[in-house]
Amino acid sequence: MTSYPGPLVCRVLLLSELRALCHGAGLRDADLAGRLGRTSAEVTAVLYRAPARSEGEFHDVLNALDVPGDVRERLLELRAKAGEPGWWEPFHADLDDAAFLEYLAYENAADAVGSVECQWVPGLLQTASYARAVLRLFRPDAPDAQIDALVRLRLERQRLLSREDAGQDAPPAWQTHLIDEAALRRRIGSDEIVAEQLDHLLDASLLPNVSIRVLPMESGYAGVHGPFLLAESRWAVADALHLERSPRSTTITGIASPEIVAHRGIFADLQAAALDEDASRTLIRTLRDTPST
Repeated sequence: MTSYPGPLVCRVLLLSELRALCHGAGLRDADLAGRLGRTSAEVTAVLYRAPARSEGEFHDVLNALDVPGDVRERLLELRAKAGEPGWWEPFHADLDDAAFLEYLAYENAADAVGSVECQWVPGLLQTASYARAVLRLFRPDAPDAQIDALVRLRLERQRLLSREDAGQDAPPAWQTHLIDEAALRRRIGSDEIVAEQLDHLLDASLLPNVSIRVLPMESGYAGVHGPFLLAESRWAVADALHLERSPRSTTITGIASPEIVAHRGIFADLQAAALDEDASRTLIRTLRDTPST
């Protein structure tokens, strides 16, 4: 079976196939409800939200649709994978940010991710030392164990988006990062931590699926739109926009959401204002080689 990136994709594909089987057989939702002895509302939930609460109930749906054996086996596997916990779920207690955890489910299914950052290096590009220093700014009194867990979350997020899993068939997600020059000049932790981070950016900028572009001081950006993340998927999964706002972040989903459409436009405008990749590398290299004052 194809290896899909996460339970969200499996759930969306499963629901899509169930609806196709139902409507391909010329059945309306009400017709399937009659075959199952359920209400139309219950069948609508099965086809559009949650593909049956138990395996027995799911078999009833497949029987009512006369699903053949080979298709049945694939749908049962899809359902099993759709019910698996996301890799991010164990971090829920340490992160305490439900909106970002929701965004991670969509990012995990994405084949293109864009970030705009005005305060520091984006999380997808942070080194462990830099991430730890940033987290300490937000959580000065947090126990070391919590900070360690959140650093692991950032590194795991980077690893999974690069599709480093041996069983992952999908190519690495394309990443475009737009970083305000001020974020690169900001001293986070120590000069050594910043130098290591800038070296890491230079290395990452050479990866075939990563584009790093700097918004120079003269662009006048000044973080007016705030930091945000955009995740787009080729799996017919809704796109996601994550807005990093205080005191609570927000995640918005949907292909045609007005806010997502608006932020796509903002992202395009910022790309036009940013340095190209070569000029961005030159600036990053200059900042790395210039002692802080």
